[in-house]
Amino acid sequence: MTGKADPWSDGTVGAEPGNPWDDRSLDDEAWAAQPQLESDTAEWREPSSPVHSPARPVADAPQPRPARVDSKPTAARSAEQVEKPRKRWRSLFKGRTADADHFPDEALKESVRRPLPTPRTIAFINEGGGTGKTTSALLLGLTLASLRGGPIVAVDASPGCGDLANRVPAPKTPAGTVSTVVDRAAQITTYEDLRKHTNTLSDGLDVLAADSSMSADAVFTGAAYEKLVALLRRHYELVITDCAAGMVSDVVSAVLDDADVVVIVSEGGDGVRSSTWTANWMLEHAQRNPRYKQLLDDAVVVVNSRHDRTNANTAKIVDFYRGVVRAVVELPFDQHLEGGNIVEMKRLSPATRHQLARFAGAVMAASGIDG
Repeated sequence: MTGKADPWSDGTVGAEPGNPWDDRSLDDEAWAAQPQLESDTAEWREPSSPVHSPARPVADAPQPRPARVDSKPTAARSAEQVEKPRKRWRSLFKGRTADADHFPDEALKESVRRPLPTPRTIAFINEGGGTGKTTSALLLGLTLASLRGGPIVAVDASPGCGDLANRVPAPKTPAGTVSTVVDRAAQITTYEDLRKHTNTLSDGLDVLAADSSMSADAVFTGAAYEKLVALLRRHYELVITDCAAGMVSDVVSAVLDDADVVVIVSEGGDGVRSSTWTANWMLEHAQRNPRYKQLLDDAVVVVNSRHDRTNANTAKIVDFYRGVVRAVVELPFDQHLEGGNIVEMKRLSPATRHQLARFAGAVMAASGIDG
């Protein structure tokens, strides 16, 4: 394959031969001004069997993929230890109901609501910023909290000041941060203790904010995340982690080492470049940690249409990613999500809520969720 001009740079980068992640296959045709094609995601269905990304080929012929690496073992817990939090979760959220309009069909409803064998962590990642990663993580958390019944927490794992807390209503009483939870972990023994540090939303989602301090002492580290998530897994059924932009910090390494499912966020314009860079980074670093390849095979890609008018052919982007990850979902443009507004599910369009239900279904169908 000959090198092409890169539509995201100065045109000096050539396409790598045989690279299945080469996003320059989405060449100038996809980005030329043209009438917006109708998205095919209205008919999105979870495939009956996962579509796995191929290993890097050395020729045009398909190459066999390496054997799947077993999931990272989790510490064994007694039946009594597992059942106690299950009973508490049921009692705390007894009687909660979900908006029926969110569900495209009964099968998806059952898939989203099925019990989990153990607590799970869902990590949102992207090398670049401005793709809607934080908003997508929050929307998934709100959707799962309303459909499943909880308890679910969304965590801002930014090394510095993050934006997750700015997209939700302010707490009625002062809440803590990721650092206050880590600092006082020894004193946090119950779910109620932990919720004193979170902002509990009306939808049932708990939000744990990043530190707003710019002090060097407040910088969140990978070691701190490991301590945090170990505590959160004892009290929450699902932990949704919003990582800061970038893939080289020790926080991102800690997040990926713990994650059961990865969501890669792509924006329908220039954001596709950073999302494919993210996938490439995971593939290249699989030699150090084979779980990265497993996470990538099982990943969900979200394609955000963040502008009401765009020259990008998002349908072609969706088709491209369907060939290399397990599932792809496109979220339509929604005026309510623009300008850093406080996110309220009831103000989202029916089309957005419909696709969010499919997004939740795609995540909950991941192999990493079933373990």
